[in-house]
Amino acid sequence: ACGTNLLTGQKIAQERQQQVAAAETRRLLPWVAGGVVVAVLLVIGGALLYYALTRDPVQEAVQLASSGALLKASGVLTKYLTGHPDDATAQSALGKVYWKSNQPNQAADAFEAAAKLEPKNVEAAMLAVLSLAGGDSSNRARQRDILKRLTAQVPDNRDAWYLLALTIGAEQDVNGQVDALKKASELGATEGGTLAALGAALALQGDFQSAQQELDKAMAQMADDGDVAASMGFVASLSGDAESAEKYLRGAISGETNVRSEALVRLGI
Repeated sequence: ACGTNLLTGQKIAQERQQQVAAAETRRLLPWVAGGVVVAVLLVIGGALLYYALTRDPVQEAVQLASSGALLKASGVLTKYLTGHPDDATAQSALGKVYWKSNQPNQAADAFEAAAKLEPKNVEAAMLAVLSLAGGDSSNRARQRDILKRLTAQVPDNRDAWYLLALTIGAEQDVNGQVDALKKASELGATEGGTLAALGAALALQGDFQSAQQELDKAMAQMADDGDVAASMGFVASLSGDAESAEKYLRGAISGETNVRSEALVRLGI
């Protein structure tokens, strides 16, 4: 009657207010918990979105390749390049992954794509040529085209001119080979191998005097080189100096030369 709970000494109205508040709290708990979950999910989703927007697939692939996960690395790059085929850096990275995976044809495709996207990218072009080294004549034509594009864009690269000369020479284009070797020589490629190649090419043109001059320079630098001695022998033989030809060819055969069979045949003749 007095509105007081005789057991607790508390007003009944206050107890009811507390009970109502407790009930309200119990009803709100699921909503509060749900709100916390949503907030957490939003944070996680934001983090994932930030990672997706800021991650560098190329760097990720490089790290995977460095750890030996070459298959995963190629997968990351291939997927990325599907949507970004004009990324020269990614193409070059894919070429290196294929190279490490012992897949030279795929490596050549990727390196050549990078070289076309960046015509002055010497590394990509050279690696494309290197990847095509073990193929057939169709690969040699691709090597020639890549090197021609490179020398047009970077005309002061003597290594590119020298490789172009070797490629052209393999296609029996002696005049083109001489021009490329002269360009390499003008740019400072005065190594014995370059001079010997130029001498041999000049001899095939019939210019024996110029050929001998270049070969003499090569011999001065590489007196014990079997390939230079073989070239000296070939030129002497073509010019009709059988005595000198025999001397140089015997020297080439007794040493180490990459044209031993040809030297033996010429010596027999």
